[in-house]
Amino acid sequence: MSREETIEICTRIDDYLGDKIAESILNNISYDKMEAHYGIMPISRTHFYRKKKMALRMLNSRSLYEEESNGQLRIIL
Repeated sequence: MSREETIEICTRIDDYLGDKIAESILNNISYDKMEAHYGIMPISRTHFYRKKKMALRMLNSRSLYEEESNGQLRIIL
């Protein structure tokens, strides 16, 4: 999972706060610390964690697959 891939997925989930969600995932920062650093966040705590959970699910499902040289996907366990 690369930094660029994480930012891309988070931006797909939320255009406005995708970079904040990605920062939270990459640096393991809680909503409260993000709010203390950036000020009042324009999203509720529950909604933030819901979107973060969706992004983590997408990232984990992508990491289970590996593309082979012939273009097919192989499941990695």
